[in-house]
Amino acid sequence: MLRNSWRWVGAIGGTLLLGACSPGVFEIGETTPWKADPDPTIPPGTDDTAASTDDTGGGDDAGGGDDTGTADGLDWEAFTADREAALVALREPILDCVSREDNGNAAFDGCYDWHSSVHGHWALLTLGRLLDEPAYVEAAERSFTAEDLEQELSQVSSPRWDEVPYGYAWLLLLARERAAGGDEDLRPLALAAADVLLSHLEGLSASSFRSHTLADDYANTSWALLNLWRWAEAEGDVALAQRTESLVTTRLLPLDEDCPLEAELRADNFFPACLMRAHTLLEVLDADAAAAWWPTMVAEDYPITPVTDIRTAHLSGLNFSRTWGMWSLYLATGDTRWRDRVEEHLRFHVSHPEYWATDYLSYSHWVPQFGVYALALTLDQPGPP
Repeated sequence: MLRNSWRWVGAIGGTLLLGACSPGVFEIGETTPWKADPDPTIPPGTDDTAASTDDTGGGDDAGGGDDTGTADGLDWEAFTADREAALVALREPILDCVSREDNGNAAFDGCYDWHSSVHGHWALLTLGRLLDEPAYVEAAERSFTAEDLEQELSQVSSPRWDEVPYGYAWLLLLARERAAGGDEDLRPLALAAADVLLSHLEGLSASSFRSHTLADDYANTSWALLNLWRWAEAEGDVALAQRTESLVTTRLLPLDEDCPLEAELRADNFFPACLMRAHTLLEVLDADAAAAWWPTMVAEDYPITPVTDIRTAHLSGLNFSRTWGMWSLYLATGDTRWRDRVEEHLRFHVSHPEYWATDYLSYSHWVPQFGVYALALTLDQPGPP
């Protein structure tokens, strides 16, 4: 069942066919390297929904991706001009998945599962803000009826342990974006989620905290800490911010030896655990602490390139999620090589819609939202001129 008339029409070569009431045609970057390879040699991935909390964060024999992308054709000025086009391309599968009612929940009942629906709604609100298009916000708001939100609050408060910490972290990000737009209807959900998330994180033993920090999937602690802290800052909740900062400085920060950035050269799942840790540390730590930390972690040469051998569904999100931490490193260091790597990963993955615009169960119900988050970072935190 569909709530509205948005529909995904398809992708042919480098041309995305978009339909909303009356179909149109949109082409990605005719003069830049956004255009897709018309003859992809990589077979589509297969669905791989099993979460892993392996302490290694992915190994050489894990069947992961092969970093064989190239850095040809990078042009930051052209990239910045193309970002809006990329966001417009990513919107369509998000509109499609949010409009569905296919997971049995109250408000967040599309996008195949609860957490994907949550970040689908976040992506629509963010697209509405970045593109100045109220229709995207309205598409998300259709889910926010008082009755449905009341049911969601009951479930979140219970809590939904299968969505802790990953889904609850996205819920905090969603509520923060919603509140920034002047609406407080998701605030009760966020307050309940923050309580559960803090209790979960503070209750982890030292060994569990370490293994969850190294987890390259739903169990990851860095993503949870970052969004708990962001929520506390947005709320002006000093006590929550201080408790979250304490977890970051006393438990996350000391894990340098366990989580070197070089670990990300072994791709295995949808979250790059050690780049995610960098993303969190560089945003939560104060400026002096961050400046003292990153030189000890960043090698002179960091040969990370886009994952092109996408063998599982979960690997299809990795090129986007890698850029989150790499953008934080660019902002912290001012080193344009990190910016180049962000551009390279985004150009490659946006130009391969077979890994985000099609195959609803494997890709299109979740991967585009990761791309929106990546592009939003570069727009909201533009960095040095």
